[in-house]
Amino acid sequence: MKHFFTVLMIIIAVSVSIAQTTSSVIFRVDMGPAAARGLLDVSVGNVYLSGTMNGWNATSIPMTRDNSFTDTVYTVTLTDMIVDSVYEYKFLGGSNWELIGDNDANHRLYKVKANANDNILPVVFFSDDSSYSNPLKPIKVTFKCNMEFEIAKGFFVPGEDVLNVRGGFNGWVGDLNIMKKPITGYIYTADTTLMMTVGNEQGYKFAYTHQGNTTWETDDQVFGLNETDYEAGTILVDRYFDDGDKNNSQTGFDLYFQVDCNNAKASFSSGTKDFPNGIKNVIVCGSQRPLIWPALGWPDSTLSYLIHLNDDGNDGDLVQGDKIYTAKATFPQYASLKFQYKYGINYALPEDNAGGNDNEAFEGGNHIINIGSSTATVIRTRDVFGVTGDVIITGVNETPQLAEKYSLEQNYPNPFNPSTTIKYSVPEAGLVTIKVYNMLGQEVATLVNEVKSASVNTVSFNAAGLSSGLYIYQINAKNFSASKKMMLLK
Repeated sequence: MKHFFTVLMIIIAVSVSIAQTTSSVIFRVDMGPAAARGLLDVSVGNVYLSGTMNGWNATSIPMTRDNSFTDTVYTVTLTDMIVDSVYEYKFLGGSNWELIGDNDANHRLYKVKANANDNILPVVFFSDDSSYSNPLKPIKVTFKCNMEFEIAKGFFVPGEDVLNVRGGFNGWVGDLNIMKKPITGYIYTADTTLMMTVGNEQGYKFAYTHQGNTTWETDDQVFGLNETDYEAGTILVDRYFDDGDKNNSQTGFDLYFQVDCNNAKASFSSGTKDFPNGIKNVIVCGSQRPLIWPALGWPDSTLSYLIHLNDDGNDGDLVQGDKIYTAKATFPQYASLKFQYKYGINYALPEDNAGGNDNEAFEGGNHIINIGSSTATVIRTRDVFGVTGDVIITGVNETPQLAEKYSLEQNYPNPFNPSTTIKYSVPEAGLVTIKVYNMLGQEVATLVNEVKSASVNTVSFNAAGLSSGLYIYQINAKNFSASKKMMLLK
């Protein structure tokens, strides 16, 4: 009996000891000032506690607002916190980690006490910033997108196609924030109102639908709000589509897509898979025509619009049967020098595509090409199926175009304001002059007056100092003379 009581006392003592080694801790953070600066929408945003207690898992410890405090104070109670242990932690508001002492490496520290009543932590401000300066307020955002080059390429048809601005503020949805075209010119506009404060940034892209297919800008775009715009309550976002004024080809180019499909595997969110019956087709799609992106879900019906690659030694393929597939695509003048694309294997073959048409690097992004030279005429890629990111390009040819005959082409754009470009050709070296006249026959500008080698050329005309109206430009070269009309519309 004595032995029994001894064992019982030991069990009780151990139980008491274990019970005293852990305690509960209440963490609290006030997100009010952070919300006023736009870091969190308290109506929908999530706040989390993360630290050494959960292996710094960002979202495994959600916090909730406590009705006994203000609406911006979030709390969470953790049990089984080990007494006398020191925990490192931080708060995560929405997608923003708090910054302690202006240093990402700094964390909050807390040593757990034995009594739970002593472990009710005081309310702290997110990032220890209690300032309510520059609170959120409605800001009118005006988007302007210049579609001049997309129209010139024939990729966007005014009156038929639809242009949108899409971003996190509208869920990246296509039927919201449709942009409207003014009576003249190439600029489309849309207004929206967003709750913002100084320093806020919003991600967005312009995208348009042409013949049922959607073309997105290549690069992610961001606009931010400064003090001046905050005070005015308005902000203007004004760009060419895909920054076409900076990244467009002068001549157009032939691009040979070349992808190594040796050891290619299908990639999905669940992992990689082998193609069960080998490779029966390889396609390429993308954001720059003549490429297109498949419709949502990559349906089989899109197959006829996609570019097919071959491995038969023809049409630019270098070696037959080496599983390096090739396709030539011709991009017109004004085509963007930067765009994204992606390959697919066994498209529209459900028994052979390993589970889906979108089977290259499903969550790994796209191939991103930046040709760089606006005069490049022939480019070849060197891709590997499943390896996305920046593209390696080879065989860039920048040989100037040779003219076969004298010509003077219609200026573009036309009408214009205030600048336009004129393309002309001379098949042999000699003195070339191009002049501009008003409708009274008075010379208003000399654009070219020099000896030119045999070549295809362009020249720009800036009419900023002239009034709206009809003008005539004329070329003279050896025995060739030609003229055309152009309209300045301010």
